[in-house]
Amino acid sequence: MKQILVVTFFIGVWGTVTLLSFLGESWDSPNFNTGSDSGTRVTDESFFKGVDYYVLKENKPQMKLNASEVTINSTTGFTFFFDPVGEAYTEEGEPINYKSLKGIYHQERGNLILNDQVEVSLRQSSLKSDKMIYNLGQDKLETIGNVKTKSISEKNGDKIFIESERAISWPKKRESRYMGQVNGKIERKRAYEAPVFFESDKLYLNMNEMMVSLNDAVTLKKQPFKATSHRGEIYLENYNKKLKYFVLNDDVKLEEKVVLGGSSYVRKAYAERLEGVTAEDKIILTGFPKVYQQSDVIKGNRIILRENNEVVEVDDANTNIILR
Repeated sequence: MKQILVVTFFIGVWGTVTLLSFLGESWDSPNFNTGSDSGTRVTDESFFKGVDYYVLKENKPQMKLNASEVTINSTTGFTFFFDPVGEAYTEEGEPINYKSLKGIYHQERGNLILNDQVEVSLRQSSLKSDKMIYNLGQDKLETIGNVKTKSISEKNGDKIFIESERAISWPKKRESRYMGQVNGKIERKRAYEAPVFFESDKLYLNMNEMMVSLNDAVTLKKQPFKATSHRGEIYLENYNKKLKYFVLNDDVKLEEKVVLGGSSYVRKAYAERLEGVTAEDKIILTGFPKVYQQSDVIKGNRIILRENNEVVEVDDANTNIILR
């Protein structure tokens, strides 16, 4: 009798555990909606392969893309893409071409987010980054991580290459702001004209006004000199004009390699402002300028240096001096 009771108790415990296990698995199953009183099976995600996806607003296209895989979540409003390739459109209907490995679109917010190996192109500009955020209803495009851009001037053919940690662009205005370890170069259309290299913490590019503004920890390099300052501007239209092509302000420091015949030396200068007139290979120093040239120390109100030329022009109050 005692043995029968033990067996019966064991069978009862086993049956209870099995039932609870089954009920627990069914309750947690993603195929059931726990918020439904009826327990009706629902699906809040739809999965597709090889899809052409379109977004329209007031019968005008806002975005289109092709993706290898698409998942649409009707509950969250997010649409997930793999290998998206497509176009987003500005308010004027101008296409912004893009592609990446992954993407997300939120219909209510109108945000298109691209991740991994992002590539974007518009007009004469292109960029690469780790991530991009673009709001279809706004003229604002944000890129994050390993940002690399290339812009070509429609006016003179200059190529502007910029790298940074983060950037914000306004395609309609043709303006961009770069932040974090900004560096780049300007290549002229004519191959024999030396490129200009630059670095800063922040940079603003305006392709309509053809101007580059540099801020904080600024460095400018152009053969045969290197200059540093706190602020700077580059006027892209003035390269071959008798106007300032670049300007540096606040605590300017200059180092220039002067080559004469078979010998050379480094000329150093300090000032509050530096103007470079590229067409004349001329550098103008103002704001208590001081030049160290070999064993000479030269001071004045305004000092003019010329590339690979030991002649120094000094404007000292009412006197003009030329030193060799």
